[in-house]
Amino acid sequence: MSPTTYTLHPYDHRFDAGLAEMWNESDDQWPGTFNNGVPMTQARVSEWMDRIEAMLRFVVSEDETDKVVAYGDLWEERARPQGLYVSLLNVHPEHQGRSLARRMLTEMVNWASENGYLRVTIGTWPANLKAMPLYKKTGFFWKPGTSVYMENYIPAVRQLAPLKEFFEQHDWYRTFDRALDTVEDEMRDPGTGD
Repeated sequence: MSPTTYTLHPYDHRFDAGLAEMWNESDDQWPGTFNNGVPMTQARVSEWMDRIEAMLRFVVSEDETDKVVAYGDLWEERARPQGLYVSLLNVHPEHQGRSLARRMLTEMVNWASENGYLRVTIGTWPANLKAMPLYKKTGFFWKPGTSVYMENYIPAVRQLAPLKEFFEQHDWYRTFDRALDTVEDEMRDPGTGD
């Protein structure tokens, strides 16, 4: 049996029925459920997608079956210029652990870098410990004193003139090395302690 392969697509309405199925099958993965007891339908997803103003929306499908198995979106932070935030990220429970969320997050960070944004943020709930190592590996730092508010400044770092040549030759994700502990990150200067 060959390994399952997936394709990352920009969202369009042809995915609405598959997204409804994915949300219904992922419902109990969310605290208090995602759908609030009202099953998703193709029409509900279509209306929802027409309402939102995301900068970027991804859908991941399984190549063999075309089944929609993941969704993620990226929004502009209006209160903080040059910032974006991941509003929603979901991988179908049967397809978790296959780097699909990582693929979406790295694409979002790359898109932010290429479009002149300086940071990407994401929030989650404290009990979502399985996501924490992924978020940290993709460059997010857990801001101390928050429930779980995370900031990623890789887009800003990639735009610094002295580092542009380095990032042209090295994949930021593969060269990024840090502790992936499920705790708040230390935000003090290692030299001064401030």
